[in-house]
Amino acid sequence: MKRTLLFLIFFLFISNLQAQKQNKTLAKFDKTLETIEASYEQGNYAKALKALDKFKVATEKKLGATNQYTPTYYLYQAKLKLAAGVVIGLESILDNAIQSSTNINKENNLNHGLVLLQVGEIYNQNGNYRLAKENIFVAKTTLESGQFFKDGVKARWELARAESQTGQGFFREAIELIKQNELYYIKRAVKQESFVDDKGNLTSKKLLPKELLQRNNEYAKLLTQLAETYGRQGSLKSADSVFAYAANWIEKNLGRTSLAYVKNQLYNAEILVENGNEELPRDLSYIRVLGFLKASHQPSHVLGIRLYEDYLKQLIEVGGAPYFNLKAEYEKMIGSNYNKESIYKVRLKAVEFDSKLDRDKTRNLENDANALISQTASLPKDNITRAEVIDFLTTLAIIKKNYANAESYLKSIITIKTNLYGEDAPEVHLSKLRLANFYVTYTNKITDAAKIYEE
Repeated sequence: MKRTLLFLIFFLFISNLQAQKQNKTLAKFDKTLETIEASYEQGNYAKALKALDKFKVATEKKLGATNQYTPTYYLYQAKLKLAAGVVIGLESILDNAIQSSTNINKENNLNHGLVLLQVGEIYNQNGNYRLAKENIFVAKTTLESGQFFKDGVKARWELARAESQTGQGFFREAIELIKQNELYYIKRAVKQESFVDDKGNLTSKKLLPKELLQRNNEYAKLLTQLAETYGRQGSLKSADSVFAYAANWIEKNLGRTSLAYVKNQLYNAEILVENGNEELPRDLSYIRVLGFLKASHQPSHVLGIRLYEDYLKQLIEVGGAPYFNLKAEYEKMIGSNYNKESIYKVRLKAVEFDSKLDRDKTRNLENDANALISQTASLPKDNITRAEVIDFLTTLAIIKKNYANAESYLKSIITIKTNLYGEDAPEVHLSKLRLANFYVTYTNKITDAAKIYEE
């Protein structure tokens, strides 16, 4: 009896030591993920990807080839590669995340539901709103089956769904979803919150800085998302009002150099340009917003990419030294931070096409643009950049009165947008209407145009 008791005590002691060792190992891995996230936030994607590769080797060595961190690894790999402009193979990576999560977490599990939701969010970032919608709804089914679809999970899901709806062109539905979650997020964005304790007494606690920062960023994201959706809808007064309120709130609670503030100002400027503003207000100038980004983050950040591209498009009208100096700065930044697999070099060439067209330098442009979309390995078949280059080719073909090519290009755009947004998306319908208008204006295919108008 005494031997048995000693053996049991020894066994418990060893088990406790092993558990402590395991907890330390997991804590170390969690810390590594925080470091990777910090590099991602800074815009240093090459550094984050290197750390992620080492993370994968370490977790597999300690926990086995497939472990609880495997889905997280694939999600980070997809997120980081997308931010670095490497979009080829993205679907395969996200499929690996889903499959590994299914094997580890099983299907009616909170973790699996959140993996599916994150997959949908990444597809939103990539502009593939059809696949985003599909994964978001599978996530909802999983979360509802396990009775997890409530509170913060439900709110996060609804904002992700609203983002895909905005991308597809369902603006009214997206606005409804965003607005019905505004109260939830603003109540959380406070330094101190009240709650009922175990004894039924109302008490309060001060949030830790890290948690408060996360909650403030969540509310800031909602506000900017709402403003952008109003703008995309064409409700410019509502967009201006929400953008202005959001900018003031974000500046007060997160600061001008925060990513939330930079995103708010960038999206505001883009909405104004999209709706015909030829000259931006000084407060929203791209160079000013880029300065805020550079103050606390790398210019290679994905928001920096958009700022450079938007500013280059604006300077096309001016030309001369301002345009070529910024172009040289941007090319140097891309060359220093991104490899040949990145789509950012292709996007810069797309901007250059517009520049040459605006300066009436159209010789060989059609061949160059076709070569870009047919010979560039980093440009997927279904990608908005490809659609934009084909849109440029459409304009060029019409200028040259090559209407057969223009018709083919317009049909290609419809195919790409159908695959990206879904057959029923208003954005797809608008592309079809553009084809119908082309038929009416430049051809005698009136019957084909009528069929599209009747859809």
